[in-house]
This record gives sequence, C-alpha cells and structure tokens, in this order.
Amino acid sequence: MTRAQFTRFLGPTELPDILNLYPAGYMLVDNNFKVQDINAYVQDALGFKTPPIGKSLSELLTKASNIMLDTYLTPIALSEGLVEQTQIFLKAADGTSLPMVVNIRRVDAQFYWTMFKCDKRDALIKELKQTTTSLGQSNKELQNTVAKLSESDKKLREKSEQQSEIFAMIGHELRTPLAALQMMADDMHLDTLAPHGEDIRATIDTLLAILDDLRLVMNPEKAEQVPTVNQSPFKLIDTRLRSLAKLVQASGLTLHFTADDKARETVEFKGKLLGQIVTNLVKNAAIHSQGSEIWVDLSVIDNESTARVKLIVEDNGVGICTAKQKRLYEAFVRGNSYAEGTGLGLYIVDQLAKQLDGHIDYSDRTCGGSRFCLTFDIETTHKSSIEETPEHSLKDLNILFAEDQLTLQKLTCKQLELAGSQVEGVYDGAGALNAYAQRGFDIVITDINMPEMNGYVLTQTLREIGYTGPIIGVTAATIGDESRKLLACGADAVLPKPLSMKKLKQTLFKLLDPKN
Repeated sequence: MTRAQFTRFLGPTELPDILNLYPAGYMLVDNNFKVQDINAYVQDALGFKTPPIGKSLSELLTKASNIMLDTYLTPIALSEGLVEQTQIFLKAADGTSLPMVVNIRRVDAQFYWTMFKCDKRDALIKELKQTTTSLGQSNKELQNTVAKLSESDKKLREKSEQQSEIFAMIGHELRTPLAALQMMADDMHLDTLAPHGEDIRATIDTLLAILDDLRLVMNPEKAEQVPTVNQSPFKLIDTRLRSLAKLVQASGLTLHFTADDKARETVEFKGKLLGQIVTNLVKNAAIHSQGSEIWVDLSVIDNESTARVKLIVEDNGVGICTAKQKRLYEAFVRGNSYAEGTGLGLYIVDQLAKQLDGHIDYSDRTCGGSRFCLTFDIETTHKSSIEETPEHSLKDLNILFAEDQLTLQKLTCKQLELAGSQVEGVYDGAGALNAYAQRGFDIVITDINMPEMNGYVLTQTLREIGYTGPIIGVTAATIGDESRKLLACGADAVLPKPLSMKKLKQTLFKLLDPKN
C-alpha cells in the first residue's frame, strides 16, 4: 500500500503520527532519489532540525555509500524490488558518519526505506538470540512435560489393564462357584421348595447378573461381542420380569407388562443386552422409585427390512430431580433414593443401549414418576425363516470334561450321564491329555482357566496331535478375549457357565449334523 493510499485510509494527520511512533527509521525516496518523506527516528538520528524533504539522497549518504547505491543497491531494487539487511553510512548534520542497516522496497516509482542504527541492530540481534534461547528452553521443558505425561498415561493404561485382568480373574473365581450353585438349584428344583427355595435361586441369579454388570463397567466394549439369538422379544422380557417378580412384590409394587403382536414374533437380536436393560430398569424402579406401580410396554413397528423396537418402563414414584437428570447415566451416580445400590444400573443401561445402536431417553411422567424409553432397530428380512435350532442327542457319546472346580465338574458330569453320555472328568489340561492318550473321545469339553495346563494349551495340543473331534470351551466370560483366544487355538465353540444341556445339544447339532 502506497503512502497516498494510507493517507486516504487514515487521513492526512494520522499517518505522520503513526510513522513517528514507528520504532525504526522510515524514509520515502522517489524515482529521482529525492527524499519525499522521513520519520522522527531518522531526523533525530541525523540531527536535522527540520525534515530534509526534497533533498537528494546523495546528500544524506557518505561517498562510499553513494557508490554502493549506484552500483549495487539501485540495480537490485529495480530488478528484484527488494534489498534486505544491507549496511550503509548516512551523513549527520554535523558531518559525522552514522552506520545504518537498511531494507529497501520498490513499489511503483518509489523506494521505501526502513532502517535502524547498527547498535539498535546489535541489540535486536541479541534480543532475538535471547528469545531463541528462551524458546528453545521452553520447547525442551514442553517436550519433558509431554514425555512425563506420556509416561503417566502409559502407567495409567497399564494400571487400568492390570485392574481389568484382576477383576476378570476375581469375576471368574466368583462366577464358577455361583454357576455350581445354579446347577445344584436346578438339579434340586430349588425354586419349587418352600419357604426360601425361590428366594435362594433369585439371589443366585442376581449375583450372576451383578457380575455381568461389573464386567461391562470394566470393559464396555465387550458388549459388542454378545452373540445374537433367535427369540421373541416378548418371551425374553416376560422371562426376565418373572424372575424379578419377587423383588418387585417385596418392594411393595405391582408390575404390569403389555406387548403388541409384533413383539411376540421370533426375530434375531442381541437378547442378552435387551434382557440386562429391562432387568436394570425394572430393578431401579422397584428399589428407588418409592412408588406403587411399574408399567413395562413393548412394541415392534415394521419398516421394510428393519423393525423399530420400543421398550418403555414407567413408575409412579417420586421421579428424578432436574439437577440429577444431567448426570443420570454416569457411573456411581444415584438418584433421589436412599436405598442401597451400586449406582451402576442406569450407566450400564446407557452403555448397552449404545451397543444396540439404540438410544435411552428419560422424561418425567405427566402424573408423576419416571419414564424411560429405549428404542433400537433390528433386521427382519429373514425372520420368517427363523426356527428353533435343532438339538443333537447326547446319548452314547464319549465325552472328556476338564474342569478344576470339582463341584461344578461333578454336577456337569452327572447331567451329561443323565442325558446318556459316558463322561470322564479330569482336573486340568494335563489330566485331559493323559485321559486322551488312554482312549478316544467323541467330544472334548474344557474350562479355560485351569492349573498346570489351561484350556488354550490343551486345545492347541489336541489339534497338534491330530484330534479332529469337536472341542467346546466353557467359561465364566463368554464374550471378549477368552472366547476369541480359545477359538483361535482350535476350539469349535465357547459356551457359558454353567453348561446348559440344551445349548450343548444345539451346538453339537451345528457341529456334527452331516447337513451342516
């Protein structure tokens, strides 16, 4: 921008004020090397009482600098339009020489000079070096801070992974005896025995559900690996609600369940996730609502190849205050109730809803109380062909069963024998290999976490020595790394503890039926 443009923009009086405040020399020279303008910095440095406007530039330069101007500076300025960081000598009013460092820029037919004294230049260079050093030091400190943060982050990740591993081990150790208790309860038909049989069975189921919930808190991403089931959403929820009936009744509430006809059809979906969601919502209402009624409504709306599942759980209790609604789905946050609880129920509901690619919404009921609405989509293109998976008979099968929890081993062997199988139970993988060396087996069923030799090594070794029959793993954690690792070692399937004879038969049908 030229001086004339600046003047039009700023006005005739503002520009000189700005130029005089400029912390370096400024001089405007025309094409004939006449001084057109000069700021206070240059005027004061040269000692002129009045600005040397109209003077020839040669009068302000020493002889040597004039030669330099003619032979070097002007040709470069004319050809390239810019000369940078060149030292020249100006003549002061008293005749002394004043060294200056100049930058010359040619714009149209004028030359714009900016300059500062060499001592000022040295000071600026010194300041620049100091600034560079300071920036280097700051950068070094920043790098050290980043390194420390990275190390802290690494340690936190390692600690988190360690805690997850510890919890997985504890969860496994807790779930295994609980699975044994569940099998004993089934074997004794405990839920039919008065006065506490049903309560004992419900307590076992509750403890197993809590372990499932805590596993999802530690590793929410593992919910993605939950397998789908072919089932009626109505039947699944009805079963869950029946198991909660005692809790709801003990809390002094009445439970109502309604569903439309579409919800009663068999479809493929992640039933475990939906079951945990409805369980947590109803338990939450029973324990914390302080109401007298709970309503559960299920509907399915077809939409070409997909269907929208809508689950509503309402109560007529005290509701949730607005302040706490903002943190409703955070872990360990509780609502208005003083009743006992972990504060994990709604957090887990939110996590599971996301794994269903769905959404959970909360709203206050018009007549008082809470209203939770879950919506998610399922595919329905092949629902007409969905049938109950056929079962393979266990009769006359020779089965090798490896399980280090002796009670669970005995109970499972008993169930397999009642189904017509011949079973040999062993304590660990080493015992399984010894048994296999003595005689052949049609099926190998193995726990994963065992002493001496675990299920991974056993499975891999059996495949290496030529065993081609089905290998089925049983574990307290059927989703996540354990199942994937066992399948990678050569197992054909992984089933949950306690081992269900129905699921085992269905799995064997898939593995052994010639059509498959």
